[in-house]
Amino acid sequence: MKKGDYIVIIIILIASFAMIIKNERVLTQDNKALLINIDGKEEKKYSIEENIGREIEINNEYGKNIIKITKDGALMTYSDCKDQVCVHAREIKNKGDSIICLPHRLEITIDSNKDKEIDAVVK
Repeated sequence: MKKGDYIVIIIILIASFAMIIKNERVLTQDNKALLINIDGKEEKKYSIEENIGREIEINNEYGKNIIKITKDGALMTYSDCKDQVCVHAREIKNKGDSIICLPHRLEITIDSNKDKEIDAVVK
């Protein structure tokens, strides 16, 4: 390969990384929400920014869970299930992160606080 080939490869790599960085959607604290699903159905949605420090108690026919909303996201602080996998899971902070308690059919997910964002319009 010649010197010009290396230059072209470097330019392509730089352009690729620039497009990735430009298109990356980072959720700031003010537009993060905690979505709570029980048995596959959306139960409640909480704004992270407005509920920092809040503990949410979930009591249903499957069991009891306590979720704490932190300044960055949320974590499961208590569950009365046998395996305790959900309690030992790391704090969720980014859009799409989730903690699932299978015995209690509970899923908590970080989502956008906006209702149905429009990505593009095709004419």
